[in-house]
Formats: sequence, structure tokens, C-alpha cells
Amino acid sequence: MLGHEIFVNQYQYECASCHNAVVVRHSDVHFLPAVMHIEGEVADVVERFGHGARPDELAVFDDGHLIAELFLEGWIDIRGKFSTEKSPLIQERDNQLCVEYAPGLYFYQKDIDEFIRTKSAAHTMVEIMLRESGLDLDQADRFYVAGAFGKHVSKESAITIGMYPDMDRDHIINAGNSSLEGAQKLLLNRSLLTDIDQILEEMVYIQFAEVEDFLELMVAAQALPHTDYKRYPTVMKKLKERQKDIKL
Repeated sequence: MLGHEIFVNQYQYECASCHNAVVVRHSDVHFLPAVMHIEGEVADVVERFGHGARPDELAVFDDGHLIAELFLEGWIDIRGKFSTEKSPLIQERDNQLCVEYAPGLYFYQKDIDEFIRTKSAAHTMVEIMLRESGLDLDQADRFYVAGAFGKHVSKESAITIGMYPDMDRDHIINAGNSSLEGAQKLLLNRSLLTDIDQILEEMVYIQFAEVEDFLELMVAAQALPHTDYKRYPTVMKKLKERQKDIKL
């Protein structure tokens, strides 16, 4: 997977990328239907996601929301591992644990593990960009999320699993395919090339692969929502409400 981050304020531009930070093999992901049934209750996983979505987009969207719900219900722990005592729907198939989310349909431990690695890389990129800028999260006015994540992943689910930072939801903007929109604007207005040249001159580039503690930070972010759960007060509050007997 190729990850890109851009940080902008009135004084500076920062951009960064990371090649092969984490690989998600979409062929290994068991795609989910529009509704997940858990012990008689219907959890809206996709809410009639819409026709025409590509399989890789479905994998990103469905898995994130499903993992968030499994976590809040206590069916998986902070490591994303199944808690077999929580439900008879959690069972072993093909030499690994899985949950039967609908009759005859299963969501496997390996799917959760791969998605958590993806979300931890995304979280770590944001953390490093903020650190390099010298600013705290509460100083960020807006948080744009582009691409498939920005188009299809629920803000609340992404925060619950620790992929997005725990911040005011109104400040998180799903930008969609911003690169395509930018290309369209440039074709219609060539004068924007001047702005692009200026931005390139002022931009500071960070290669995540060369950040010494990238892997260390990424490992810390592989918990749900994070090993430092104090970073996610709204998630902890919601978790306490859903699991009255949890000890934090």
C-alpha cells in the first residue's frame, strides 16, 4: 500500500509518503453483505452501501465498521482477537477463529489482523506529521480524508478503531477522490500551475520509511483504539456504556 499525507498551515506545507508500509491482500478478505446479524440483532454495517462499489472499496468500508462493532460489543479485545466466550457465533474454521455474521458467512481473524495493520499505519502517519509540524491535534482546524477511506469509511467507526484521531467529528471532512477533482480543476484552469509551483517550492517532504521510530509507533497503534487509550476519550466513554462491567 502506498500512503500519502499532507499537512498545511499558514506558515508551512508538509507532505509525506510511505511505500509498502503495510500490505492488504484484498483477495484474502471475505466481503460482507449490507447487513450483519448478531444473535437476533441487526447491526447496520453498510446501510445499503450502494451498487457499483469496487471490491477493494467494500473491503475497506465493511471491515472497519464491523470491527468497530465487534470491539464495542466485547467480541474482540483491544488486540483485535476474538473472545470465544462472548458468543457461540465465534467459532473455529480452517484452523482459525472467525465469527458467523450471517448464516453460512464468516469473518476471519486474519481479516481483522490485516485491517488493524492498515489502520495502525494510517494512524502513525498522522501522528508523525503532527509531531514534525510541532502542533497538537487540538490545534488542527480540519482533518481531510481522501481516497477510498475518505469516501466510504464511517467517521465514527474509524475513530472507534483508532484509524482517525479522536476529534470533533464536524472537523473531519471526507474529501473523496481529491486527486481526480484536482486534475479536473487544473484542466479547466491552467493558471493553477502557478499555485502548484509555489507550493512545491515551499513544501517539506518526509519519507516515512526513514523515520526512525515509525515501526515502534505503528506497533503502539495496533491496539483498539490505541495502546494509549487516553487518546480516545469518546471511544472509552462509548465502550463503557456498551460494556458496563469493563475495567479501564
